[in-house]
Amino acid sequence: MKLLFIFLNQAKGPQGWNGLGLITPKLRIYLSWQPSKVRENKQQTFEVIPYQVLIVTEASRRGWGATLQLNNNEIEFKSCGIWKKSSVLKSSNQRGLTDVLCAICRFEKHLKQEQIHQVHLQMDNTTTSYNINRANSSRTLSHITDTILRTMKQFKIQIKSTHIPGIFNKIADSLSRLNRAGDYNLSGKTASRACKWMKFRPTIDIFESSRNRPTKEYCIIIQDRQAEARNAFSISWAREQPIIHPLIALIGRCPKRVQHERIQALIITPKWQGQYWWPLLQQMTVSSVNQGHADQILKNGTIANKRAWALLLGELLTSLISGRKEEKNEKACQKKQ
Repeated sequence: MKLLFIFLNQAKGPQGWNGLGLITPKLRIYLSWQPSKVRENKQQTFEVIPYQVLIVTEASRRGWGATLQLNNNEIEFKSCGIWKKSSVLKSSNQRGLTDVLCAICRFEKHLKQEQIHQVHLQMDNTTTSYNINRANSSRTLSHITDTILRTMKQFKIQIKSTHIPGIFNKIADSLSRLNRAGDYNLSGKTASRACKWMKFRPTIDIFESSRNRPTKEYCIIIQDRQAEARNAFSISWAREQPIIHPLIALIGRCPKRVQHERIQALIITPKWQGQYWWPLLQQMTVSSVNQGHADQILKNGTIANKRAWALLLGELLTSLISGRKEEKNEKACQKKQ
């Protein structure tokens, strides 16, 4: 329709509606394609289905954040990312639409598994919400809007968007500004208390979690002569009992490393049940303690405060995990068989 609209404007410009215009090859293909679709006469139902999934999105200059919640499930799935340097997203409207596209692509697996046919979007950007509902936008935003609508059409999902005030969009907003760089520490003697609660004697602090570290040996990213290593994954954990408070991007690697080394470790993670590493963590967990809300336990560093980065969301969980637990379960199953 856009090609036809441009052609009509060019034709009627100098001579009015009696003017002549040259049909381009692209327009000729488009005009031949439209009647063929009409002749096919594929019937489609326009039934309005009540929404099955709620997706809340928020975009900032640093990144994007989104949450997904099913109607029949209390678990909230979280996802976030940082904009690439190559991506040119100058306006908030461009970031808002790209955020929606990223959220749909990231939650594609959940949408297909649950056989979702109706999605309700919530955001605090009125322009983005309006463009999605009317299925159209300006030229600068049309390619993103078209991609969103095309993707949802492929999934056979109806989409509806509503605006919410920014006050009620705290989770997605925090995810878009999430502190991923590790410029935060455990406040006070949280790590030492966790070790006492779990009756665990650590030998090394894999990611230095606080100045009041519970061990003499530690690993830290910055240059430190007294540290064992800057890269914790470059050393062996086989003869250690580590305490681990990993960065968000490294949470998934830590249980796998503990499982590979066949050791016990104390790991401090957010209670994010919708993440890919959560099932493995639960399989390896011997015991766990809920330490409370992360914003009361963690403290941002100076760089994070200057850049207004947000702390982790939800509750922090201290888990005693064992790499030998799965082996015991396998042996028990073999004996039963």
